[in-house]
Amino acid sequence: MNSIASEQKSTTNGNGHIGKMTLKDINSPKDLRQCSIEELNGIAQEIRELLITTCSANGGHIGANLGVVELTMAIHYVFNTPKDKVIFDTSHQSYTHKIVTGRRDKFPTLCKYPGGLSRFLVRGETEYDLFSAGHASTGLSASMGFAEAAKHKKADYQTVCVVGDGALTGGMAYEALNNMGYNQTDITIVLNDNKMGISPNVGAMYEYLKRLSEVTTDDRGRRAIGTIFEKLGFKYYGPIDGHNFDELMHHLEEIKHIKGPKILHVLTDKGRGVDYMQNDKATWHEHAAFDIPSGIAKAKLDKTKPSFPSIESIATSALIKLAEKDKTIVGLTAAMAAGTGMVKFGEKFPDRFYDVGIAEEHAITFSAGLAAEGMKPVASIYSPFLQRAFDQIMHDVASMHLPVRMLLPKAAITGDGWTQGGILDLSYLRIIPNIVVAAPMNENELHHMVNMAVQYDKGPIAVRFPKGQSSGMTIDSEFNEIPIGKAELLRDGNDVTLLAIGWTVQDAMKAAAELEKKGISAAVINARFAKPLDEEMILRFAKKTGKIITIEENTLVGGFGSAILECLEHHHLKNVDVKRLGALDGYIPFDKPENIKKSFGMAMEDI
Repeated sequence: MNSIASEQKSTTNGNGHIGKMTLKDINSPKDLRQCSIEELNGIAQEIRELLITTCSANGGHIGANLGVVELTMAIHYVFNTPKDKVIFDTSHQSYTHKIVTGRRDKFPTLCKYPGGLSRFLVRGETEYDLFSAGHASTGLSASMGFAEAAKHKKADYQTVCVVGDGALTGGMAYEALNNMGYNQTDITIVLNDNKMGISPNVGAMYEYLKRLSEVTTDDRGRRAIGTIFEKLGFKYYGPIDGHNFDELMHHLEEIKHIKGPKILHVLTDKGRGVDYMQNDKATWHEHAAFDIPSGIAKAKLDKTKPSFPSIESIATSALIKLAEKDKTIVGLTAAMAAGTGMVKFGEKFPDRFYDVGIAEEHAITFSAGLAAEGMKPVASIYSPFLQRAFDQIMHDVASMHLPVRMLLPKAAITGDGWTQGGILDLSYLRIIPNIVVAAPMNENELHHMVNMAVQYDKGPIAVRFPKGQSSGMTIDSEFNEIPIGKAELLRDGNDVTLLAIGWTVQDAMKAAAELEKKGISAAVINARFAKPLDEEMILRFAKKTGKIITIEENTLVGGFGSAILECLEHHHLKNVDVKRLGALDGYIPFDKPENIKKSFGMAMEDI
């Protein structure tokens, strides 16, 4: 590969460019292929500067992307993209890919509303973007589909899957590897081994890869020993330095001519180039806007805005308080210790905390086993990620009335991509028998609901809530009992009933105050539960006012509002006008949450 690079002249390049090529000259991978190794190294540094500048202003997945600059450039250099297919798993590590495939000038719009670039890959955004993804461990299965399609169509393109950043902790990845090896699928897998997911990688596979990285290779980069990948039918190469263009291009050029399934094991450094990111990789996986010299979040530097703890940390604090007195409480998360606020629980109770990796299905059935033996498992998993474990909740938990407690942060319209908002859980959870589904109206009620969930022992229970900074409200020092299935009347009224669940109760209260100014008497009910419903209170106010507005930060399809309609139908209650407010059927766009809510007609003014 060195001979290929040396043929590129920095005075006059094959595309007619005169002089040394820099990032401003790169409008497509074709331009990259005209560069010398020296020029590529310079462009890689420019890309890092663009990544840091943009993410410091807008936020984003900075850590992983700083680690894959050279790797991404080398793939586009060696493979004939877009004819050859490159798929990223997970696609949050695709920023360099976006920059070198014609979106350099638009890249500063990353995470900006409206119309900015998504933090993830979106199929069809350009001809280089083949598969949308916001979750991990999907890329290998999708890539096998592309590769096998080439065989059936007798097409001559190659398929490359960049997998890593914790994706190999997910079970779906092994289903794909098993199938690829058996079918001898013609595919190149680039294993981006940065020893990290969102938090440090955990599990036997991580330890195995660590051992592999310490074993000497032969002069062609192949192992002196057998590997699990070779036993599965893959040709294995590496590990190699993922920041060295000579090594990357030499090996990529070699393996692209080899038929069948092959894996190139590449070692990269998450957060490369910024000391404070390399030293705290979990924090810098994804970060809000920050000050570049210090690494301090800009929100913390703004003294005009109060700094309050996160909502999820309030839930964790309540759990810690309970676990101090109850040694049967066990905390679990699926590679989201930092994001769910469970890091503190793990620090306090290291022997009672499990990070299972990106394996939501395993987390839930593992919890079922713990519950079956009298432990009190509390699994904290993002709402939009829990849907991966729907079958496990139904088959392994609810069918046996096992008391698995689930805390679901990010259950809200987030606006940061269709895979990142939790607007389906009220719908998909409430159809499962024997389950309790609850949502507090604020942080203080969340504090009490954590206690409620831990004490509930008749079956599974889920408590959903948004993620982000809390309001700073006072949290009660002691726990109050919240009876299962009991709503709370916050405001009496005669003309209309505002029946809200979760954080939307706050909007309902504001709307009721505005309605009072217009001479309309609105009752406000904090429903608390989507299952079981407080049917007595619902029916009483349905009869009293004859008008109900349901409000939920969930899809209207099968959600809380649908549950209210089912309740009225079941009790043969007619002549009640019902208006449901919530997310419309569809995937949530990338926009400010307040804009999305307005478009759905569910903002406070719409109520």
